[in-house]
Amino acid sequence: MQQFNLLARLSDWSYGIFVFAWLVSGWQGGFWLNVPASPNLVISVVGGIGGSLCLIRFCMALTKRRRPGTPRILKWYGQLSLIVLCVHLLNLTALNADVHVFNWLQSLTGTMIALLVQIICRIAFVTVGLLVVPKIPVLRAGLFPRRYLGR
Repeated sequence: MQQFNLLARLSDWSYGIFVFAWLVSGWQGGFWLNVPASPNLVISVVGGIGGSLCLIRFCMALTKRRRPGTPRILKWYGQLSLIVLCVHLLNLTALNADVHVFNWLQSLTGTMIALLVQIICRIAFVTVGLLVVPKIPVLRAGLFPRRYLGR
C-alpha cells in the first residue's frame, strides 16, 4: 500500500463506496476469519477490505489532528496487537459475555443500541486484557519473548 501510495490516491467517493460495502457486509451476517463461512463470500471480502481501508484512513486522520494522547493510545494498541487478537479470540470463542449483554439489551432497547453497547464491551474487554496480560509472567514471556524472556 505504501509503495503505490494507495490511501492518498483514493478519492473520497471511493471511501464512500468502501463504507457502503462495509455496511452491506455487516448487515448480511457474520464473517468469521478463522472459519471459511459467510452468507456471501464476495460481499464479505469486499466489505472487509473496504472496512480495513476506512479504518486505516480514520486512524491516520486521528494522528494528524494531534489531539493530546490519541497517537499514544493508537500506538499502544498497535504495539500490543498480538494481545488484542488473543483476548478478542478468547472473548469470541469462550466467554461471549458481550453476546449475552447484546441479547439482553436487544429486547429492551433495540438492535442498534445493543450493538453499540456490544462493541463498547468488546473494546473494554480488550483494553482490560492489554492492562493485565503483560503483568502475568508466563503470558508475558510467551507473547513478548524478545523483551521479557530473561525476566
